[in-house]
Amino acid sequence: MLAMTCTHAQRILAPDARPRVGQLLMEWEPVIPTLFALLLGAGLAFSLQGASSHVEWKARQVNRALWLWVLSAGLFFLHFGPQWPALLTSTGILQCLGAGILAVSLVAPSGPLALSAGLVTGFAWMGLEARGLRLDGLNQGSFPLFPYLPMVLLSFGAVHVLLRRRVLQWGLGIAGILATLWMWHFQGWGRLGHPDSGVVLNHQMFHFTRPGQNEGFTLVADLLRGLPAFPTELAFWHVRPFLALFLLVACATAAFLISEIVRICPKPFALLSLAGRHSLSYYVLHFAGLGAFLVLPSSWRSHAWTWAIGALVTFSLGTTLFGVRELLHRKTRA
Repeated sequence: MLAMTCTHAQRILAPDARPRVGQLLMEWEPVIPTLFALLLGAGLAFSLQGASSHVEWKARQVNRALWLWVLSAGLFFLHFGPQWPALLTSTGILQCLGAGILAVSLVAPSGPLALSAGLVTGFAWMGLEARGLRLDGLNQGSFPLFPYLPMVLLSFGAVHVLLRRRVLQWGLGIAGILATLWMWHFQGWGRLGHPDSGVVLNHQMFHFTRPGQNEGFTLVADLLRGLPAFPTELAFWHVRPFLALFLLVACATAAFLISEIVRICPKPFALLSLAGRHSLSYYVLHFAGLGAFLVLPSSWRSHAWTWAIGALVTFSLGTTLFGVRELLHRKTRA
């Protein structure tokens, strides 16, 4: 959540120059949504473990998935307007996560079935990439299903299978560390965005009525007035299959090790976990928090570290709000 806020702050506040850490975050921006998919899969596995009824759990997840789809389409419309077929097929990370939740609800509670479905969809994605095929909604668009769908399924299946298997968890954790080091050395990643790196650009044609248009209602009003729309090619970053595999191994290992640290010493991580527990609310509200900084003069926003201040202020306000919300909720229940 913090990394996402930092990258969005740089895009919204648009500094003239970025320090090295800011540039590094922007280069790794395509990785962040994939991490969301991995965390979602793991979260669904823990949620299912605590559910009293699998039927009720599935119904709740299907409803959640559909609302995420609707919310994603709404946010896409606000920014891009009625782009077709993107408005249906690839509106944003929330739509991809909704599709992942829906897929998990279909294969749950079977962990092996989820792993199998994740492997099938993962190999299908690899096949499309190997053949150079681009299909809207699958591996082309602002946020296509791949790699997010297989990542959610694989993460859910792996966590579901490993729950309560401590020896196997530690064995895979040590193997994951070695695999992560080997894959990093094998791939040799330095700066993402280069032709041989772990990310790739795909292009999609959108239509606008004005140069630099980024507000959907204005586009609709122009179209209703009969103004012509001209095509504009937009580019979107996505991870390659090998980088997605690296993230799956590395993040699974990191999540296991971090969970062990948190279990032993939970207090230092309490503040960060607030944004995770209220992830959807924070995702929606952080746009408003960053947008408030647009009232500053452009000369102030163009400084190299303005984005960092905006990101930290937004994140701090968000965690404070959620902390107060949880405190009031505990007092009400008491």
